Amino acid sequence: MSLIEELYSSKAVDLIKDLYKEDYSARESFFKAFGDKILQSRDKILLSKPLDIFLFICSTAQFASSMEETNQVAIIIYKRMQEKTPLPYILDDRGMDLAEKCFVSLSFFYPALIRRWKKGGPHPDFYRGYSKRLFEMGGYSEIALHHELWENFLGEFFV
Repeated sequence: MSLIEELYSSKAVDLIKDLYKEDYSARESFFKAFGDKILQSRDKILLSKPLDIFLFICSTAQFASSMEETNQVAIIIYKRMQEKTPLPYILDDRGMDLAEKCFVSLSFFYPALIRRWKKGGPHPDFYRGYSKRLFEMGGYSEIALHHELWENFLGEFFV
């Protein structure tokens, strides 16, 4: 069963499939509509691929500059949430690994970063600044620009 079949009736699915195939320019609108439907169905357990769910949810972010930005954010979340150690370690993580771990930690594990700071680790603002600079240097300027907005968006929905 596809994610769309989990969210809509079989009659609606047939209409969606026809429209999706016929109107390529409307696909971005479909993604946002699917994301809105997921957000409205918070009490429903979805069994589809998590990456698809992240992609549709991220596509609802009003502040995002492009679908490419929302797709990149969804892929980062999906990839980093599967790790055993999602929190950043300045001594071990480098480059985009560090940027992505900081981004995910600020979005999902902010209290853990605060606990680290109280024990002598870097302040969460340090991780944010570092992450933004690394995203900018890595060619992900949209994510760097919207870093705090993404943190709030993801934290509000998932945490």
